[in-house]
Amino acid sequence: MRRERYSLPPLAAINITNLIDVCMVLLIVFMITAPMMRSGVDVALPKSESTKPQAEEGLTITLTSGGKIIVSNQTVSQSAFPKVVKGMLASNPNQPVYLKADKTVPYGLVVEVIGQLKELKVTNLGLVTEPKLGK
Repeated sequence: MRRERYSLPPLAAINITNLIDVCMVLLIVFMITAPMMRSGVDVALPKSESTKPQAEEGLTITLTSGGKIIVSNQTVSQSAFPKVVKGMLASNPNQPVYLKADKTVPYGLVVEVIGQLKELKVTNLGLVTEPKLGK
C-alpha cells in the first residue's frame, strides 16, 4: 500500500504578529533612552527679559558652578583654554561664540574668560540667559 503525500497549499496571508512585537519593543526602548541621550551640561543660567532664542550654530563655552570650563562638550583647563578656542576658531574666525555661565560662577571668572576671548579677537560674543517667565 502506497501512502500519498499531502502538500499544504501556500498561505495567502503573512503573519506579521512577530514583526509588530519587535517594532513595539524597539519603540519602547527608544522612548526610554531618548531623554538620556541629551548632550550638554546642566547650568543654572541667569534670567533676563531680553532673551531671544538663537537659531545660529556657533562655539559654546560653558562655565559650571564647580569652576570647570567646557568648550563644545570638552572640558578644558584655564591654562589651555586660549589654545583650544584659537584652534576651534581657526577654520571660521567670525563664527558666533556663546558664553553660558552658571549664576553661581564668580564674576571674576566670567570677566577673565571674556578678556581671553577679546585677546583672541572674538567679535561675535553672545551671553546666554534664560527667559523670565511672567512679569
